[in-house]
Amino acid sequence: MQASENVNNSPWASRIRIICDSFQNFNCTKEKYDLIVSNPPYFINSLKTPDEKRSWARHNQQLTTEELIAGIVSLLDQLGIFSIILPVKEFELFNNLAASNNLYENRRVLVSPSPGKPVKRVLSEYSFHKVPIQESSMIIEKYGRHKYSEEYIALTQQYYL
Repeated sequence: MQASENVNNSPWASRIRIICDSFQNFNCTKEKYDLIVSNPPYFINSLKTPDEKRSWARHNQQLTTEELIAGIVSLLDQLGIFSIILPVKEFELFNNLAASNNLYENRRVLVSPSPGKPVKRVLSEYSFHKVPIQESSMIIEKYGRHKYSEEYIALTQQYYL
């Protein structure tokens, strides 16, 4: 319902279709896509929260990395791009599995929460074409708590009202 509301309030409402189904079921379509973006459930074998809905959203118990990659390979157009955000540890596993399925990383942004803190997330872009990887980095809260960097603001400003 939230996704439908967001789409209806966007300038692209006529071009976006919300499908409420599991990725595994949706993967059966014959359509190919130019762009697929995913913020998947990503934690593997880690401590789950008592909140079942939150655990389902954050842990890959309902969508494994292998299922996600198989779906991407099936749905992505030969010239298409797949973008994903993952924690560092899970990114390494994903990246290896993607390459073994002929999905090649083209671009990577290493995201740190604040200066001097280790990278926590990786924003990555894949295609079926092997090219040199463009790598950059970003700090979220560069100037203190809730004081965001220019890069983070530029990246997210379209998504906040």
